[in-house]
Amino acid sequence: MVIGNTFQYGFSGRMGYAVQTSLTARESVTTANIEFLNESLNAEKEPLYVSSMRGVSRSKHTRLQGNMNVGGSIETYVYHTHGWQFLKYCLGGQTSTIIGATNAYTHTFYPTETIPSDTLTALTVCVQRGETYWDYIGCKVNQYTLRAEAGMPLVASIDLIGYDAVNDSSTALTDGYTDTSPFHMAGLNTFIASYGDSLSNLSTTTITRFEVSINNNLITDGSARQLGSNKLGVLQGNMRDIDVTIQQRFDTTTNWDDFIAGTRKAWQFELRHPNTAGTGGTQCALMIKLPHCYYDGAPVNISGEGPILVDYTLKAIYDSTTAYDINMVLVNTQTTIA
Repeated sequence: MVIGNTFQYGFSGRMGYAVQTSLTARESVTTANIEFLNESLNAEKEPLYVSSMRGVSRSKHTRLQGNMNVGGSIETYVYHTHGWQFLKYCLGGQTSTIIGATNAYTHTFYPTETIPSDTLTALTVCVQRGETYWDYIGCKVNQYTLRAEAGMPLVASIDLIGYDAVNDSSTALTDGYTDTSPFHMAGLNTFIASYGDSLSNLSTTTITRFEVSINNNLITDGSARQLGSNKLGVLQGNMRDIDVTIQQRFDTTTNWDDFIAGTRKAWQFELRHPNTAGTGGTQCALMIKLPHCYYDGAPVNISGEGPILVDYTLKAIYDSTTAYDINMVLVNTQTTIA
């Protein structure tokens, strides 16, 4: 047949995932299907064109296939109903407790200081593109980013690194559609941004956007590989980085002064969804807590004739009082985040 004439459409794409028992043990993906905006998961083998001085010609004579690289990104709106496993696997820790209302649960996501095992963090991610399925095996979350902009839904960008990939025509995925709205910055019941010298002493403030990024810095260089294989031998994280960007209209030098002085700050973002959890009227919600931050930059520049906007960049580090550098709390109707 002529390739390209019987094309497939992106709107028919599906995605699902399953937890593996080890880095290399592929799992059948039959549940945990999710909605997504776009994805770039891929598998590549590094091309090696070998040449040496032979006194013959300027042409290359030999091609080899080098290391296998698996990974890519998933971008999705953030719903209170599903998709939180990626955040759990990124941070490594999570607890679930019932709250006062019937069928309302609080899930606390927290970072682990020890490196989580593959049985807690390795995923098989299956993507259906048209009528063809790909399984990406041994995927771990390298970076998880939440991005909020005025008038837009909350977006999560999930960067994955994996072990292997196979084309699998036998996988069956179901629709991941939900009629629940995502966290929408223009449709929230409440949004609160607050900052201060600690989480127990916060004042509210106005911001126009924020971005929180957790980077596990997964190791993929030669130290994670071994002779005799083109795949990763291990896939573990290095020191964790948590970066924050906060955009505000410029009207005071307070944040600039804190930047120059190297003053410690705590930040907290609270998003309350219009939907309620359970029978007690408890609102579904998401709270992001950053107890120990420092400004890395506070550039005040004029880029046009409108309001002057400032993108403050911060780094979150470990806080000895709370015993974490970041903590996220989700309220919804799920009993646990498996």
